[in-house]
Amino acid sequence: MKPHGTPDLPEASVRRYAMISFFVLLGAVSLVTLVRFYGNEFYGITGKASWLWSHHRIAADEPEAFFVTREFDLPATRELVHIRVAADPEYTLWFNGIELGGGTWEGPWLDRYDVTALARPGRNRIVLAARSPRGVGGVLASVDTGSMKRNWLVSDDTWLLHRRWSPELLARDLEGGESPRLLGRPPFGRWNWLEQRPVAPAGTWRGNVLPVSRQRFATWLPKVEVKSGVAVAGRVEAEAEAFDFGTVRGRAEIEVQPGPTRAIRVRYAHLPEELERAGVIESFVVAEGEQAVAGPTERTFRYLIVYDEPVEARVITK
Repeated sequence: MKPHGTPDLPEASVRRYAMISFFVLLGAVSLVTLVRFYGNEFYGITGKASWLWSHHRIAADEPEAFFVTREFDLPATRELVHIRVAADPEYTLWFNGIELGGGTWEGPWLDRYDVTALARPGRNRIVLAARSPRGVGGVLASVDTGSMKRNWLVSDDTWLLHRRWSPELLARDLEGGESPRLLGRPPFGRWNWLEQRPVAPAGTWRGNVLPVSRQRFATWLPKVEVKSGVAVAGRVEAEAEAFDFGTVRGRAEIEVQPGPTRAIRVRYAHLPEELERAGVIESFVVAEGEQAVAGPTERTFRYLIVYDEPVEARVITK
């Protein structure tokens, strides 16, 4: 029985309300389906891979460099072997002792290397270097062994982290390895979802170009200080050495005295008049035990300017 005072709804209104309810429900179902579909698509790119980092005091604003490693046996029925890497802010990748390349974070790219020709029937080994001038970052990796076997191996707590460099790391793990810190799985933090892109392995870097001249000079570097909660820009005096290579294309490499992990400030220039000007300062982060560090990307330049630390410099070319 209808409650007293409740008006009768015309049949057309009832049908209209039913139709609206139907379309609202249909839209909700469609939205959930789309979210699940695209979520599965993105999830399929990285699977259960986790972002890794060292157990570092991130708030300390100190340079950090380390090496994560993983050994594994590939399945005999594999179709291919692809290694996929994302790293922020910088990485270098080796597979079975061969340097494949590296890069700096441009986001949101997951670099995909085809290493099928380098894969072995038995034991295989990945070494991934991560460097950050301010101690903040993350690295993520996975291995595909077929079109239907994506993320067959992923970065997780079974990888080992080494804080000190040794060339032996390319062949085996050394004492002192530890489990990395797991930051989270995509989408996570500012990295969000990732998109993969093919990257050709760098091949063998054979040539060493030495500087034709070098000169030391006094200069300055920008400095920002926080005073009473306000950032104040200033400058600080610095010593610099400019290595002149002529115009060259390759990866700059510096040779240093072994010491603690530290960031060595550098700048690239093309013209003599640029030497003492302010410019974009970059950092070569040197891990404990390292004697030589190369920039991860190939570029064209004439001068490499190094600040406040004695080094030797060269350019490695293909």
